Amino acid sequence: PEETVSTDDTKLQSDLARLNKTVTDLRKENTRLHKALGHMENDKSIGVEENTPVATAPVPSPTTERHPLLDAVHVNFADLIADARKCFPDLLWSNDIEGPASKLDQMPNSQGWLTVTWKSLISLDEYQKALKDGSSAGNFYEFVSRHDHPLIAKKRISMRESDTTRFSSALMDERRFRFGTTVIEAEPHIRLSSGSASPAPRLHFAIENGEVYIGYIGAHLRT
Repeated sequence: PEETVSTDDTKLQSDLARLNKTVTDLRKENTRLHKALGHMENDKSIGVEENTPVATAPVPSPTTERHPLLDAVHVNFADLIADARKCFPDLLWSNDIEGPASKLDQMPNSQGWLTVTWKSLISLDEYQKALKDGSSAGNFYEFVSRHDHPLIAKKRISMRESDTTRFSSALMDERRFRFGTTVIEAEPHIRLSSGSASPAPRLHFAIENGEVYIGYIGAHLRT
């Protein structure tokens, strides 16, 4: 009988050791999952208001060398757009791109908006080049997210409008622009200002068949 009790104690101790190891492993896994969830929540916080897609796959970064046109200076939006047409000949422009943009010139923050607009156009031009040579497999938001030294912050970019805007045909009509005789919907946009105070200017663009269309630069459209 004493031998039987001793054997049972040994078995119980062995079982207990296995259970303790299992508990330890589960705690480690729980910690790992909590950390992963925290990273996911941080990613989801980007562009939640306007449902910006979160980058899910690696996208090759554009060059990290300083862009030769980065330091260009412009006196107003007409000057910037004229320069951009020459410097970025592959970008396509809506028929009335200058009209709304010129209304920003007389506002106190116009110089800052000019700078962000220029950096945005450089980034869009780089993105189009990546589309052409096949080095980008993601959208513009993902492209900027993978850049080692992005010219614009990814939080400025929204690849779609809010559902309230998208479900309104009248509001979406404001995001349709004429390129020659073709009308293209430019839902993705870049915030040119840091805050939401009026006029909270935006640059609306579209990507279709590997082409980048610049549809609108101006005050925040209705939402």
